Amino acid sequence: MLGVGQGGVRAVRRDAGEIRLTDRDLWALRWIGEQYAVRMDQLARLLGSQPRGKTSIEGTLSERRTRRIVERWTQARLVETRKILYAEPGWVWLSRAGLRAVGLQVKYLVPRPMWLSHVFWCGEVRRRLEADGHDFEWRSERLLHAFGSEFNPHHLPDAELTRDNTTVAIASRGTGRGIGRADWFPVGGCESAH
Repeated sequence: MLGVGQGGVRAVRRDAGEIRLTDRDLWALRWIGEQYAVRMDQLARLLGSQPRGKTSIEGTLSERRTRRIVERWTQARLVETRKILYAEPGWVWLSRAGLRAVGLQVKYLVPRPMWLSHVFWCGEVRRRLEADGHDFEWRSERLLHAFGSEFNPHHLPDAELTRDNTTVAIASRGTGRGIGRADWFPVGGCESAH
């Protein structure tokens, strides 16, 4: 196919109009999928940790830039979005195609209003730990549901965090007034084999 350029006729790229994903896109999409969903304001802070340019507020992408990224993902059919609760920003979660694209073999779920606060606070604990530069492996509640926990199969924590061969269970407690808190406790009092 030929197009008209400044110097005359030029070939149109074969992949013109296709969405090209960046490493940041793949990282953020995987993060969203592991956490079930993310609220738009939380996503702005998550993406702001890898801004790819200047930001007005350090560590946070603007609402406009965040929306553009989500629109690209939506156009590629990787995510679905919806404003679920009246007084809160909208939510983003991976579509079936998005789960496949990032290699997550978990059940597709549409967020339910009754668990959005819990999902938000679990994600916020993870995001803040990552923003502080901690080096750890995080296994979210979603991954624990899908693949199990070697430590406590009867009651799954909100996440398991492994660092320096020690695994702790995470129980997040959102208060609605700031970050809330996260309770940490050793899982079974043993070290992880991971």
